[in-house]
Amino acid sequence: MSAPLLEQLIDALRVLPGVGQKTAQRMAYHLLEREREGGKRLAETLAQAVERIGHCAQCRDFSETELCPTCANGSRERSPRELGLEQLEQRLAEAEVQELIIATSATVEGEATAHYLAQLARARQVRPSRLAQGLPLGGELEYVDRGTLSHAFGTRSEVRD
Repeated sequence: MSAPLLEQLIDALRVLPGVGQKTAQRMAYHLLEREREGGKRLAETLAQAVERIGHCAQCRDFSETELCPTCANGSRERSPRELGLEQLEQRLAEAEVQELIIATSATVEGEATAHYLAQLARARQVRPSRLAQGLPLGGELEYVDRGTLSHAFGTRSEVRD
């Protein structure tokens, strides 16, 4: 026999980052007591998003089409962002890219990835740079606001050996 529906809802909400048992329970109760229509919209939109959103073939950002609107834009600066390594190597080899802006977390894994990417870029005569001030040490990029990220881009520096 499966768990009661309320338990299933709470457990499903726990897949979100930073959502533990108590938070998931509060969310579930809120949806059921005060936001049933919002909950229906959330469920429908989530189902559609999971079904229809994939990755852009060029930048690997989320997109409903093969190329995201940014990559499909003819006036876009053609610097790569968040690529798979094979796609990144191919783009760097095309000699279209002048700078590789590296945005990895300040963890051991992030630093190792940044070092590898900088070597990859230099081998293809592409200037590697790293985001600078404004990003908290150990912080995760997906939680940074637009203004802070913009400032970090503006103050980036070249990655050196």
